[in-house]
Amino acid sequence: MKNLSVLICTCVDFTKLSAARNRLLRMSRSLSLLNIDCKIISISTSAIIGNYELNEKVLHYKVGDRYKNKIWSILPKSLKHSLICRTFYKKNLTSIVSENNTDIIIGYTYLSIVGSMLLNKCREIEIPIVFDLVENFNIKIHYLLNGVNIQQQIFYSKYLKYSSGVICISPSWSEWANRKQLPNVYISSFFPDRSLIIDSRLNQKDSLELVFMGNLISRELIIKIFSAIKLCKNKGLTINMKIIGTNKMGYRQWPAILYLKFFSKISKHVTFLGFLEDSEKDIALSNADVFILLRKDDKETMYSFPTRVPEYLSYGKPLILSKSNYLSSIFEHHKDIFFISKENKAEELSEQLYFIYQNKSFAKDVGIASYDKASVIFSSSNFGRALSNFLSLLVDDRQRK
Repeated sequence: MKNLSVLICTCVDFTKLSAARNRLLRMSRSLSLLNIDCKIISISTSAIIGNYELNEKVLHYKVGDRYKNKIWSILPKSLKHSLICRTFYKKNLTSIVSENNTDIIIGYTYLSIVGSMLLNKCREIEIPIVFDLVENFNIKIHYLLNGVNIQQQIFYSKYLKYSSGVICISPSWSEWANRKQLPNVYISSFFPDRSLIIDSRLNQKDSLELVFMGNLISRELIIKIFSAIKLCKNKGLTINMKIIGTNKMGYRQWPAILYLKFFSKISKHVTFLGFLEDSEKDIALSNADVFILLRKDDKETMYSFPTRVPEYLSYGKPLILSKSNYLSSIFEHHKDIFFISKENKAEELSEQLYFIYQNKSFAKDVGIASYDKASVIFSSSNFGRALSNFLSLLVDDRQRK
């Protein structure tokens, strides 16, 4: 019997670090553990190529100006990129599928411009396609201006019903798929499969080392974190914060930057590291005493999954989380996680930080417990097996028709 051959179609540039890149690489590896050939298409439309190495499972295409249209130059960047990717798949998907003997495609997009093209091509070449559902953005000015809100809703309401099934990152997506009678499988996030010696000890200095991965946009509630650090400083506790992620400082980041520079009085304790190579990132995260990930209690939070959670927990250090989604049914406060209420009050966050500082031995035990639980719940082998079975059933069903 022929081993399954899977192709993941994205608009993601895998030479640059992103949450999407991490999720799809780990998804591919989870299938590879089962001897399933899984390749990923990476598309770069930028003149600047990132520094991250690609392996033989990533088919990287630098499309440059070949698919650009002069009219597109006036469009928002994300919309222009989507149109280029749509044109790329329209011209090349059939030959890529043929060259790789692909049995099924996983589409990673929430935009109708790209998703509709993938559906049309798969119908044309008679191959099943499933989509990885990871976001359901709130309506915001930024997403209205760049077309994401409109494209997303068109794709979910008009096109997804024609797919062979969906991969659901959250229980809310699973419930949505069941209502739509779409075949689905629940795959939240993958526990990192690296070999790393875990040191759960917290430093014994009169301070805490906080490491944060992400962007300084409103979804991250970064001003709440800065405010909590300021409150801790007023109590005599110094928290040194290192931020891993983009150094891009556009209009979406300015509120956090202005607060940090002019109102927080903690700017000297905050260091921006930018994007790091995996080995450098491991060192930075291993040296942390605590991680924080906050989310509002809204639709966007309920449909998404913070993929950094398994990554943070893989270092065996305490994590402070908002009690704002289904993670509150997985973890227990002061047993394997530190929760704050869904109101995300800076005062409550500062109290948890101060508690961890005063109870480092207890916090270390909580970090170890979270590592043990997360390594099972987010196991790559378990999710890989579930995904493999799901894809195999869809392929078999298509072949019987």
